[in-house]
This record gives sequence, C-alpha cells and structure tokens, in this order.
Amino acid sequence: MLDEHLAQHIIDKLREKDVEIVEGLTSLETDNIEELLGAKLPPDLKMLLQKGLPVSQKGDTKVFPQWRQDPEGVITDARKFIGEAFVTDIENNNYWSPLFGEKTKNIDDAKQQALKVIHSWPPLVRVYGHRYMPTEPHESGNPVLSVWQAVDTVYYGNDLIDYLVGEFHIDVPVRSTSISRRIPYWSDAFGLQGQ
Repeated sequence: MLDEHLAQHIIDKLREKDVEIVEGLTSLETDNIEELLGAKLPPDLKMLLQKGLPVSQKGDTKVFPQWRQDPEGVITDARKFIGEAFVTDIENNNYWSPLFGEKTKNIDDAKQQALKVIHSWPPLVRVYGHRYMPTEPHESGNPVLSVWQAVDTVYYGNDLIDYLVGEFHIDVPVRSTSISRRIPYWSDAFGLQGQ
C-alpha cells in the first residue's frame, strides 16, 4: 500500500528515469481537480501527485497530464478519449455492451446512447499516456487500465505501484497486489476479468 514514504521513494526513482518532477500539487489544486472531475482522485494517485508532480519525460509533456497548467483540459481530453475508444468499436467492430441498454438500429443514435451511459459512470482519470485509473471505488489499490479501444483495453497494473514498476522499470521496497480489482461498470464494459 502506498504511504508518504513510498510515494517519495517512487518520485525519487522516477527522477532517475529522466522524468521531470516539479513541486507536488497542493490541497487547493487537488480540490479544484476533484471539483472539475466530479469525483475524488484515487487516494494513492493523489498522494503521489502531492509528493511530486511528473510533467514530462525526456522533454515530452504530452505523456503526463498537465494538471497544474490545464486541469480542465486534461479532464475534457480524457473523457473524449475514453468515449472515442467505445465509438470506434461501435462503428467498426460491432461492439455493444449490455450496460448500454438495447442497441438502436441507427449507428449515430447508438453511439450517442453509449456515450450518455459511459459519461454517467464514475470517471477514469488519466495517469500517463493512455493509462487510466478508476475513481471508484474510492480507495487505494485500484488497477491501472491501458485504454486504446473498448475491445483493446487491458489491466496494465494491478494497482498504481505495480503499474509504475512495470511502466518505468523502477525498484520499490514493497510488493503490490497480484490481482486486479474489478471496477464497477468499466470492467464489464471493457470485458476485463478481476476480483
């Protein structure tokens, strides 16, 4: 489980991997992000971002969300990206989730129907690139998802620690969970297993 000591260790290790880290987010900044998001940040992600804010890797600012510069844009872009992941598969791969209700025959209406349902769920929050964490349940240990399309989304880390170890090849002094938690709505919509 992530605590302040481990969060600082991870920030230090990310710096060693050429990740530019600036001063962590303040409580006021995270409160603003949560208000814009309409949900609480995952507790472990929030703790990490308050210890140090990753802003770029080897000069590339597109890989990390620019929470301090444009929190509203980060949230809007993430919501749009997640929606497009489903729309693409509805259009091209005959994808449909029972969670969306009965599919209408008109493809444009079906896409809007799916988006309306998806946007009513607790949001996913962007961590890095196309990696996202669910905001619900609001507790530490939620998995990190690699979202590309609805049919091409996978668990990319059983929790935030597992994800960071795998993505950035850093060493941490603890083991994280070996099982990915099922996430309300999203696990079913993406066809993901978990416990």
